[in-house]
This record gives sequence, structure tokens and C-alpha cells, in this order.
Amino acid sequence: MTSLLDEYLEFYEDHKYLPNLNIIQDITNVANAKENNPNSKKKKKIIEFNHINIKKYDEEEDNHIDSSALKFQENNNKNDIITINIIIPNIERTRETTYTKKKINTEYLRKKKKVPYGSFIKYYNDNKIKNYQEKQSNIKNKFLKKYPQICKDILTYFMDDAPKFLDHRAIELKTAIVDYGQIIINERIKDDSLLLYYISYDNFCEHLEKSFTDANYNLSLKEIFIKFQDNKEEKFINNNKKVIEYIRENELKEKEAHELLELSFYELCDNFTENHLNEYLGQRRAELILAYGDNFPFEEKTIIIDAFINIIETLSKEFKDYSNLKKGRDIKPKKFFIRRPEKNKKSKK
Repeated sequence: MTSLLDEYLEFYEDHKYLPNLNIIQDITNVANAKENNPNSKKKKKIIEFNHINIKKYDEEEDNHIDSSALKFQENNNKNDIITINIIIPNIERTRETTYTKKKINTEYLRKKKKVPYGSFIKYYNDNKIKNYQEKQSNIKNKFLKKYPQICKDILTYFMDDAPKFLDHRAIELKTAIVDYGQIIINERIKDDSLLLYYISYDNFCEHLEKSFTDANYNLSLKEIFIKFQDNKEEKFINNNKKVIEYIRENELKEKEAHELLELSFYELCDNFTENHLNEYLGQRRAELILAYGDNFPFEEKTIIIDAFINIIETLSKEFKDYSNLKKGRDIKPKKFFIRRPEKNKKSKK
């Protein structure tokens, strides 16, 4: 005999095309009502969904929703008509903003560079049987010593030179962070004719030296976007200076863009980690799955990819720590001597 729950599940299967419905249910109450009804086995019940209350999910009210508000309410009449309250979650990420997302001219966006995943595959194939315990103990990089699992994973799966691998990933991540900053600011500029151009890869993204990070990572984004704008394309020379001057002059109208431009690079890192990191990691994971293909068994490939994702996630969350722990170049002071004046020699007669 078909149970009430089975009938509901059958109904759900027939109507699961309904968009974005997250039906939260109290199955226990429905099952108990079925068991306590002496006539339940005599005839099939007719279920009518005649009272469906649909409500948009509000993230701010999430903590105030209790399960009783979402329970099936079974009536006692002969047709067993059921009332269901349905919440439709708002799947779009909530932002405290009023901006309208706009399409950005691709001329303003950086062309993505190909990541050398092939070299990782070759390295692992050639070195998978090696034990890197001794190699790991000799590494002096303070960040890798603080996060030994990252160091072990790099040496096992990706590269013999762990500090170099870490620096390359930092450059990739740093590029992604400033490009993310460019996009979210451009999305909030209300004047559609004004867009920020991207930051120079050569002059900003590639530099990881301690002296560079100390001098620039605490600057505001408005300073960084002017100082390090890529000026290779003649028609975009000093573009960012003009855009930022406009935003300064129209601070009330362009409030959201202005507030983002006041962030430092480190604060932008935090914003990226909170609002975009998961999406970025998803993109990297998809790239790795495609790159590794059928080169390894599924389980082995999963371990390798998870190790890579963990490295990037840790680096993103601890980017300030990575920058502060990075050793600067040792500059030996120049030796100088005080030259004493020569004593006057008596001339020979």
C-alpha cells in the first residue's frame, strides 16, 4: 500500500522542475498522522496542494525561522487536504549595495595567461616515489615552515623548488585579486562611460620583494590604480587617473565605488577571500580536472587537485602573513675606508 510520504515523493518527482524550490518539511508529523489514521489502509488518499504559500528567502531573517513555520499541516476532513509553506531561497549572493551589474568592455580586461599544469603532471610522474622529508627540513622559507603540509604537498606533487612554486602561485593569486578589485569597482561606477583599466602585471603583480610589499600593500586602491595602471595601450594612458578624479568629485553619487577605492590592497585581499575565493577555487579545480584528464586514477587525481586547492586557499586567507614572512633581499653594507693623507716625504737631495 502506498504511504502518504510515498505519494508526496511521487508528486515531487513529477513537479521537480519548479524553479529553485527548497521545500523544508516535517516528515515525522506526516508519518505519525498516517499511522494513527485507522482508515489509511482502506483507500488511497487524495492529496491536494491547494494552499501553497510562497515566500522569498531573506538571509537577514534566517536566524528567526523555526521549523514549525514550515511544517505540513494535515486537515482532518475526508480529502486530507494539505497546506504547505514553501520558501524560495534567493540564490544570488546578497551584497549590501544598490549597484546594477553591467557588462564591462573586454578591452579594459586583462587577457588570462595559460597556467603550466602540464609541468606539474610531468613532475609527479617522474618523482612520485621520492621521499622529500630531508628536502623539506632544509627549506628556510618561513611561510612554508609555518605551514609544513603545504611544503610537503608542493614537494610531493608539483615542484622540487617549493619556495619558487609558492611565489608563482602568489603572483597568480595577486593578479586575480587586483582584477577582481577592478571588476567590482567598475560594476559600481554609475557613469557607464567610465571604467578603470587593469593594473600592470609587470610593475605590480610580479613584484613580491619585501621592500615592494611594505611600500605598496597598505596604499589605498585609488593610489594603486593610478600608480600601477598598465599604460602599454596608448589610448588608455592615464585612464584611471581621470576616472578616479571623477569619482572624487562626485563622491555622493559614486559612493560605493569611492568606498571600495579607499580600501588598501590587504583589505581587498580580505574582500576577495570572503566574496570571491570559492568561485575562483572552483575555476582552478575545473582547469585542473581538464588538465589532468585520464593521466591518473580518479582517487589519486582527487588527492593531487585537493592539495593544490588547499595551497591556494591557505595563501589567499593568509596573504598578509605570506608577505610579512617573506624574506627580503640581504643587502650587505658597503665597506668604506677613511683614507689618511700621505705623510710628506722628504725629497732626496
